[in-house]
Amino acid sequence: MSLIRQQQRNEKQVVNIRLPQDIANRLALYSRFIESGRDHVIGEALRLVFERDKEFTAWMKEHSAEVVEMNSAPVVNRRGRPKKAAATA
Repeated sequence: MSLIRQQQRNEKQVVNIRLPQDIANRLALYSRFIESGRDHVIGEALRLVFERDKEFTAWMKEHSAEVVEMNSAPVVNRRGRPKKAAATA
């Protein structure tokens, strides 16, 4: 069984990153292994780290006001402008 679950559909934000070639190659292979996109693998790997890092969890508790502020911040596009609400039909 893989460590990372198969992808579920959620709201996403674009984040551009550069990876060393060996990591990018392994990412592509792992994505094929679990039949999910690279963005899903990266997101789940980060989620795994965030959940298991006890120091980070303690730090977040100490900085809870900042965490709340960050979580309530408006979603922005690539240029840092607030995203417009999707039109409903």
